Amino acid sequence: MGFFWEGVPPYLLPWCSSVLNEPRIAIETGTFRGDTALLLAEALGICISIERSPHFAEIARARFKTDSRVTILEGGSREKLLESVPSREISAFFWLDAHGVYDFAGVDPEENPLLFEIETILANRDSDNTIIAIDDARGMGTKPDWPAISDISIPLGNAGYKTVYLDDIFLAVPERLQADLWKLYDQSRMVEASFLFHVWPRVLRSLKIQAGINAIYQRLSRSK
Repeated sequence: MGFFWEGVPPYLLPWCSSVLNEPRIAIETGTFRGDTALLLAEALGICISIERSPHFAEIARARFKTDSRVTILEGGSREKLLESVPSREISAFFWLDAHGVYDFAGVDPEENPLLFEIETILANRDSDNTIIAIDDARGMGTKPDWPAISDISIPLGNAGYKTVYLDDIFLAVPERLQADLWKLYDQSRMVEASFLFHVWPRVLRSLKIQAGINAIYQRLSRSK
């Protein structure tokens, strides 16, 4: 779950649908209850979602029992991602969200499989018809088991992708789509957050001034 949106930013999937030629497929790591898998299937036609928790995998399988657009694979992305990667001629959108919670204290010594996922995608895909989105990117380099941004951006750049941080996702797109990154940013909530960042000192000053005025009024009222 991202900081700005609960799941995929709503403007991202229509854009992916418009720039990825058919046939195309979405691959998700980290199914949870299947809400994002449904969005991916509706936007791109087919979704393969990988869930390591038997409990949540069973919930998702039951949810999509009659929906042939969604396939749920139970297991970790280390075991299941490679078999999910489509052949190079098929366009693909990857939504990588397989990490656990930030304070995870489980049995897996490497809680975040992100580096493995990126390496697997780069080894088996061409950048021209592949888009990669990493959820909860604010954790990069700051949270347990999260790689640094440079550990992700450098190999992606060497493989022909252009990258951007956008609404708490780290987005990698083909070089041919670089011009669209500004359009996506213009639709993002980060625009509002950036504006707030610049005006926030003025807001604080206004609040302090108002608080002072209120205190004066209260003193005057008590003195009457």
